[in-house]
Amino acid sequence: MSMGISAFAETSTPSITVVPNNTAADTESLAINYTYYQILEASIDTDPVVDQATGAATTAGTVAYYVTTEDRATQLTNTNLFNVTKVDGQNKWYVELKSTATTAQQIIDAFEANTFDLTKFPTGTFDKTAAEAQAESGTLAAGYYYITSSLGTKAAVETLTAVTINEKNTYPSNTKTDDKEYAAIDDTVTYTVTVTIPESVASKPITIVDTITDGLTLNTAVTVTGAVEDPAYTSATFVAGTHTAGTAGTPAVEDDPETPEDESAAAVPATQGTTVYTLEIPAATVLANKGKTLTFTYTAKVNENAVVLEKEHNKAHITYDNFTTVDVDTDVTTLAFDVQKVDGTDKTTVLAGAEFKLYDAATEGNEIPVVLKEAASDANGQVSTYRVAKDGETGVVMTGGTFRIEGLDNKTYYLEETKAPTGYNKLETRIEAAASTSTAPATNIDYKVENNKGATLPSTGGIGTTIFYVVGSILVVAAGVLLITKKRMSREG
Repeated sequence: MSMGISAFAETSTPSITVVPNNTAADTESLAINYTYYQILEASIDTDPVVDQATGAATTAGTVAYYVTTEDRATQLTNTNLFNVTKVDGQNKWYVELKSTATTAQQIIDAFEANTFDLTKFPTGTFDKTAAEAQAESGTLAAGYYYITSSLGTKAAVETLTAVTINEKNTYPSNTKTDDKEYAAIDDTVTYTVTVTIPESVASKPITIVDTITDGLTLNTAVTVTGAVEDPAYTSATFVAGTHTAGTAGTPAVEDDPETPEDESAAAVPATQGTTVYTLEIPAATVLANKGKTLTFTYTAKVNENAVVLEKEHNKAHITYDNFTTVDVDTDVTTLAFDVQKVDGTDKTTVLAGAEFKLYDAATEGNEIPVVLKEAASDANGQVSTYRVAKDGETGVVMTGGTFRIEGLDNKTYYLEETKAPTGYNKLETRIEAAASTSTAPATNIDYKVENNKGATLPSTGGIGTTIFYVVGSILVVAAGVLLITKKRMSREG
């Protein structure tokens, strides 16, 4: 049976008590609703047949099961599990199993069949609503009962006295992963949520609840795999729900458990808001995939709201009936670095007027366009913040002074100087730069890019001073020849 049952008599008053024994430690306080159906009524003969001569009991007391409407008799007959016999002149039909080998699971399956109408039978409910509580039906009429729970567990049990059911529920569960720890603006992060459906589930939907911070833009289209019994269920869509604005100093999403306990909320800047998205797995799909795992794959892009070195969270949990799993958190982080243009001799002198572009290789490669996020200036020239451009945005040239580049991945970048400050030599090679994954810009990751004054020496392979060396050599040789010639002429004369 779907419930693990140990039934036994406690008193002479029929009743049902369900003691939950669940697989998840945090589910004991869940409200669980139980519905019972009295399938059969019972007539209990408590008087054994006694041999008058000897005084010994020749037969034990007997129980007769019956129903009192033709509709119920027809429903039981149609299961092919019961013999149903009409009592002449009475609205009573006696019911017996056709085979003593019939199992409780076979009876449950028959009651669950689409052809069996449970609404024809007397019904009632009882609940478990408190931590460590049990569900009690109260006094019932003697009979044979079919019991279902809001979590999908089922039982069929003879209830002639007080009966206790030790119930074991396995709840749906979920996991979540992503494919990146760091990402640049406009990078795509792929998320995978798996939902494991237990064998015992009710005809109810399971809802995935996804909460995402403002630095990520969710693609609501979802690919579904693993639906073995429902091959048409290959895609789904998230529906946007409530957006909650972030508050400075109060994380909109709780940070990782590894965060030191002495770090207060104010010490972890969190101005990001969150948006809640939901995706409902239909009840029919849940039932069709009992005991299986469904995998949901979807993506989000890092956007211009991403905050440097502040984790952009994407959490997911599932709900089913009154049950909710714990959020599984994934996160991605964007980085930045500062650049400062200085005099090669006096490195405390900040130079204005230089221009730069950002590349992904030391030579050739691809330019990474940036846009101006915030402009400012001081006596040393422009002090501005740029960020990596999104798709469709036109990049600009970076100027400095001092400037910052935000929205970077955890990798090596290359700065190319396209214009030098007035009176200084332009750099001929690109500058290698990378962001710190632990320290914010302007602390210890500034890149000092030096420029020098003076004449620009020719590059390797140019004629350069070689011509002067050649001419000088010729003059020296010519002078030597002239000197020797004069000496010879002097001797001959």
